[in-house]
Parts: sequence; C-alpha cells; structure tokens
Amino acid sequence: MKLKIIKAFSLLLAAVSLMLCAILNVCALEAADELDLEIDERAGAVYLYSYDADRVLLCTESDKRIAPASSAKIMTGLIVCELYSSRLDEKVEITEEMLKGHTGASMNLRVGMRVTLRDLLYGTLCGGNNDAATALAIACSGSVSAFVNEMNFFAKHLYMQNTHYENPTGHDAEGAYTTLSDTALLVHKAAKNDIYMSASSAAYFDFTPEGEKTVTVNNRNALANRFTAAGYSNKYAKGIISGNTDEGGYVLAASAEKAGAKYLCLIMGAEADDKEIYSYYTANKLFDHVFDEYGYEKAMSGGEELIELPVKLSVSDGKETTLPCVLKEDLYVFVDGDTDVKKDLRYVTYLHSDELSAPITKGSILGGVDVYCGDILVGRGELVAGEEIKPNLILYTLSAMRDFLLGRTFIIFVIVFIPLLIIYLLIDAKRSRHKKVGTLRFKRFS
Repeated sequence: MKLKIIKAFSLLLAAVSLMLCAILNVCALEAADELDLEIDERAGAVYLYSYDADRVLLCTESDKRIAPASSAKIMTGLIVCELYSSRLDEKVEITEEMLKGHTGASMNLRVGMRVTLRDLLYGTLCGGNNDAATALAIACSGSVSAFVNEMNFFAKHLYMQNTHYENPTGHDAEGAYTTLSDTALLVHKAAKNDIYMSASSAAYFDFTPEGEKTVTVNNRNALANRFTAAGYSNKYAKGIISGNTDEGGYVLAASAEKAGAKYLCLIMGAEADDKEIYSYYTANKLFDHVFDEYGYEKAMSGGEELIELPVKLSVSDGKETTLPCVLKEDLYVFVDGDTDVKKDLRYVTYLHSDELSAPITKGSILGGVDVYCGDILVGRGELVAGEEIKPNLILYTLSAMRDFLLGRTFIIFVIVFIPLLIIYLLIDAKRSRHKKVGTLRFKRFS
C-alpha cells in the first residue's frame, strides 16, 4: 500500500512538471513558416524550433491525427527517466510476456536473459527496439496495461489533448493516435532530460547479459548513427527518437547544434522510396538551411549609449543632472542572413523603475533593451549607468526625511503611538484627580 502511495505521489509530481513544461512551450502549438525553403510533401508533418530565437520556424499539418509510431517510445523512455531513474542499475529477468507479439526492431532478448533497466532504456531510445520497450514497461509497472495507463496519464497532464497510446512501442493499434503539435510538447520535454538525451544520442551502446558475451547495438536514428547511417549521418545532430510503422510512416525527432545555434526538429508521417527516406532527408535539409541562413550578428557594442535620462536629487551648475544609459556588453541578435543589422532592427528600451534618483553607481543595472526585426524579438541586452551620479546633500536629506515621514514604518508608529499616548494621558489624568482628592481629605481632617 505504501509503495502505491509513493508511486502515485511520484506520478503527480512528474505530471505537474510536464504541465509546466507544456505551458512554457505553448509556442510549440503555433503554426508557422518563415523559411524560404520548399519542403517535399512526402515529408509529412514537419516542425522546426529555434532555441536561440525562441520561436517556431516551421510547423505544418500540426493538428492532423496520425498513428504515434515510434514517437510512443519517447513517452516510454521519458517516464522511465523521470520516475525510475534510481532503478536503472537494477537487474531484470526477461519473461515470456515481455517478448509477445513483437515485429520490427529488436535487441534479440530471450526468456531467462538477465539485463539491467539501463540496458532496456538504451535499447528503447538508442536502438529503437520494440522488445526492449515492452520489457521496460513490464519491469517498471508490472504489466503493459499499467504502463500504458501511465503514458496516457502523462499525456493528459502535458496537455497532449489529441493523443492516446495503446502500447509502449508505437506498434500500429486501433485507438492509438497523436498529432504533431502534441508530440512537439513531448519532444521539448524529452530534450530537457539529460538521461534521455544521453541514451538517445549515443552512436551505439554495449550491453552484457548476465553470464553472456557483450553485444553492441547501433543507434537506429540515422542522423546520430556514425556507422551504418546510409548517408544521413549528421555530426551536429543528437537523437531523440527514430522509427517507422505502416500507418504512422517514418517518425524522426532530433536536435542539432552548430556554432552556438541550436534547433529542434520533429517529422511525422514521412514516406520513403528507393531514393530517399524523407524524414532523414528533410531533417538534414532543414538543419543545413538554418545553419547557413541564420546566425548571430553583432548589433551594438558594449558601452554604446542608447538613451539619456534625468536624475532626481542631483544638481550640477544649477541644473538637473542627466545620466547616459549604455549597453552593459556587446549585443548580438539572432537573425537570418538577409537582415541588415544597421537598418532592419528596432530597439525598445525599458527601465526597472519609473524614475532615476541619485546616488547612482557607474555600471549599475537600470533596465534593458529588446531588439526586434519587424515584429519578431531577435535579441536582448542590459542597460547600465554610464557614469557615477552623486546626490545633492540638501535635496537628498529632504527626500530621505519625506520618505521616512510618508513611509509605512512611521505611519504604523503614529497609528500605534497616538492611541497609546491618549490612553496614557487619560490614566495619568485619573491618577492626578485621585491624588488631588486624597490631598483635600487629608487637609480636612488634619
């Protein structure tokens, strides 16, 4: 009973985490296409996100229902990484139930073989193996049905409102469906999990079943596989998942980073022919394009003045002092190659307070500047004081006295002190009357 309560609590915490992730990544749901690039229709539904620009560059067929295919393994692996990471070195004995009804990719598990949960996790995320995913589900939750309930629980709390899973592998099944928008939320979450990314990005992994020889399994994701990648290998890419089914087509999710620029790509329902697998082909085409066309450009230099503002409580030569507000450091913007940083950018400055008052230390942070290309935010910088401003002693003292008299502490003091003073005076007056009466009586009888 205690274990069930702990597990339920863990599920709730993970669900809250996923829900927050969904809120933060709401941009993933927005349809977009700002790329000057023709995408083959055989690529299916395509999603491309720029971490640097913090926006979706491409999103097609975002809400069309599609069979999950291997995207289901993202959920399988993520649940294990979120809830069962402390058990990864635990030994698991492969049972007959774990090997039922599998087709497609396999890591050749056999009944009675003893492996670790980590082996099964890598087999699921790196190798894309169906027997590993099922064994992982049963080892963690006791049965496939129990684990699938966890998958759908997580999907619901991740705001994947058009997703339902029927198995942990992504095998085509009646009642199983998802959308590009929903899966994009899942991919964003997986990309933030270090354990998940280590497993899915490994070019290969070795596992040694208890009492047996070591076996090497290569990454099924052709972008991350450095050995049998059939020409699709991309040295900048890190894997999240790859696979295919008859109904779901080819699915690919991958991140890629080059020269500080980072992207996340998801492709679902892609086709293949004798010439190309269009999930891999399209992902490489997209990555090549954005790495060539987008990048960081220097817009302004550190120390460059943006605005000059009046400063209260400081007078120079009888006039109110003004303060130059400058950039704290060089400002770089993330734009495409056709952008002229001298002509096409718009700067919007803001301050952290409504007015500036002395004293001000040189270099102190006063606000910031947002840089736009059209209506798109492409960069941000900090505004700092360009010089030191000393206060006028008389003005500063008067201001301090005014702030004290109008401050909360003084007002509370007055509110408390005056009633106490009145009570004291009343008591003192009463005592004085009693003392006077006592004196008169003494005189009368003396």
